[in-house]
Amino acid sequence: MNKSEVISCTDMILNTFSSIEKEAFNKNTKFISVWKKVVTKINGCGQKLYEHSSLIEIKNGILLIEADHPGWIQLFQMNSKFIVKGISMYAPEMDVKSLAFRLKGSNALLHNVDYDEVMSKEKEIMRKKYENDEKIIQDTVRKVENECTLYELPPELLSKFESMKSSVLTKNENK
Repeated sequence: MNKSEVISCTDMILNTFSSIEKEAFNKNTKFISVWKKVVTKINGCGQKLYEHSSLIEIKNGILLIEADHPGWIQLFQMNSKFIVKGISMYAPEMDVKSLAFRLKGSNALLHNVDYDEVMSKEKEIMRKKYENDEKIIQDTVRKVENECTLYELPPELLSKFESMKSSVLTKNENK
């Protein structure tokens, strides 16, 4: 290795950060401060939530948050509406619609997720479940109707029920 191949640390840092656009940097800095402002306002545990989490990425209106324990993720889920509303108030340009979570150490990312594709798959699953449930209900109704026609009531019992029905209706009408 000769001297021309050696790069100083300063040059390496300057080369790395020169590619970052100032506008994107400012936008990210604003979003991080909004994140801190919103999360720390959560009653009781906001500061701790902030300290035990980090922002990973945002895509298609979904903000991916990493937490270092499943308990923190649960607290985030319980406060997700508050967080989304707060971010929308302070940084509407970020267009955050929902939150997603991952446990620290996992490599889950949103960049491989197509929101519209996921939504259409979920809708299809729900449609199939609805159709299956509807079929079960219709089959049950048919079965009950068939069983009811198999058991005809004797005429004297039927007349007793009619008499009870008319006496109940008559009593309600007199009140």
